[in-house]
Amino acid sequence: MDRHRRRWGLLALGALALAGVVAAVLVVSTRGGPEQAVASDLPRAAPSAPEADVRALVAGDLALGTDMLRATGTRDAVVSPLSAGQALRMLRAGAAGETAAGIDRAMGVDLPGPRTFAAANVLGQSLAATRGVTLDQANAVWLQRGMPVERPFLDILARDFGTGARLSDFQGDPDGATREVNDWVSEQTDGAIPTLFERLGPDTRLALVNAVRFRGRWQAPFDAGLTKERPFTRADGTVTQVPTMFDARMERYAERGGVQVLALPYEGDQVEMLVLLPARGGLPALERALDEAWLRGAAGALAMRQVEIFLPRLDLEARLDLTPVLGSRGMGVAFSPGADFTPVTRAEPLQVSAAVQRAVLRMNETETEAAAATGITARVTAAPPEDPVRFRADRPFLIVMRHRPTGAVLFLGRMAGLP
Repeated sequence: MDRHRRRWGLLALGALALAGVVAAVLVVSTRGGPEQAVASDLPRAAPSAPEADVRALVAGDLALGTDMLRATGTRDAVVSPLSAGQALRMLRAGAAGETAAGIDRAMGVDLPGPRTFAAANVLGQSLAATRGVTLDQANAVWLQRGMPVERPFLDILARDFGTGARLSDFQGDPDGATREVNDWVSEQTDGAIPTLFERLGPDTRLALVNAVRFRGRWQAPFDAGLTKERPFTRADGTVTQVPTMFDARMERYAERGGVQVLALPYEGDQVEMLVLLPARGGLPALERALDEAWLRGAAGALAMRQVEIFLPRLDLEARLDLTPVLGSRGMGVAFSPGADFTPVTRAEPLQVSAAVQRAVLRMNETETEAAAATGITARVTAAPPEDPVRFRADRPFLIVMRHRPTGAVLFLGRMAGLP
């Protein structure tokens, strides 16, 4: 590998159940000193950005997330749009020229850098203020000890992401540096992601890490005594038995384009899981159609209904190489020798060499590990119908974990019955 090459790893772990975690990591390589940290003296900025800019980030994250989910194939999988987006936004702070423009295309946004960073600050602080659940987001940056770093890059990290930079010796002690990053990720995720990297090479010069952890209890838990093995029909028509929860109760429900939409809130009523259940054979079309406008329309149509709910427990996991996804979205130059990351350092040329996301999501009768965001208002416009709606998730479906005040989608998952 070229000694100037930079490594970037993006990793997300999320879980739908008792605890949820996402870690997104970005690593850059290029060239010590006793310093342990370096940071701007600027405080984190008060959250201030046009609502339209925050919505643009949320929409871009979802568009990236649906591409990521499709890249996992047709099996059970989960990705974290938010974690991927936040890692890319930190990377954007260190990019210039066509490299910066390519990252913007990958993020699906068309905003000047300062507006992107300000909106990211609003999004991050809004998530931190979420009530009723544990929803923590942390950012960390590691730099090669002794590598000159541009002050404006550190200013953006401090002002808009609330972090400085830790110094480590990737070049002289790559194993020790790898342990430092992994230990931080493990601590931030309560051990949910004990190892983010197997080994960071001696050419690593910068590692940017975004970790998101969610832990929430259902507002209305399911009765575990009613959970039993029930048939689930896969896309190919084969049938398997899966542990399926049951309840009959009032919940927000809608139908949109032949897709049943059920909202299950967590305590605090600021985070919810949307279950999107298409007709048999309709999952591929739903994955293609799902975007911010579709989701906003479906959420806006939700109304209280009496619903008979049949919903499998979830245990989803995926590891995804994001390089092809980001390249297809226009970010290819960042992976090439022509990349321009001079806003980070002018000492050595850097380029992205890897992008990976790993996600885990688990859900049971009482709790869920995941995250979500969106400003949605529930409508109660009519008395419940005499006949209850039946929501039987006995075929492939999607789940969207979202934060209602901002619209941010933290986890996007597919239940296909194919682990």
